[in-house]
Amino acid sequence: MNAIPFRTSAHRPKHGKLSHCFFFSTSDRRNLSKEGKIPALDFSKAVIVTERDIGMPAIIDHAEFIELRDNMKRVEEKFKAFLRYYAECNKTGANLDKPIIRFSSLQYFKDEILSINFGG
Repeated sequence: MNAIPFRTSAHRPKHGKLSHCFFFSTSDRRNLSKEGKIPALDFSKAVIVTERDIGMPAIIDHAEFIELRDNMKRVEEKFKAFLRYYAECNKTGANLDKPIIRFSSLQYFKDEILSINFGG
């Protein structure tokens, strides 16, 4: 099981790059940033959790909850694509200096991620 953190102000990736986030388009928190940063789920900061790691319920912005619920399949697909990318970078040694790989919390779960069969 994975936990993907909510971020209040994520940067949009440059055009043509794999996104490490699912950006919320309906959140009122979009207007809080003067730098154009956007609320998002940050796949690069995901962690692997077990049932015993789960505690108190989280409070989620209502608009973001609705958007997440309505886009759950898309979020899952984007997260799997990022995990595949992360695993491929680690297998080949490519892009290991990129911040979304180098500073990802996924580095602490590298063995688990590399053992995933992504089906192709």
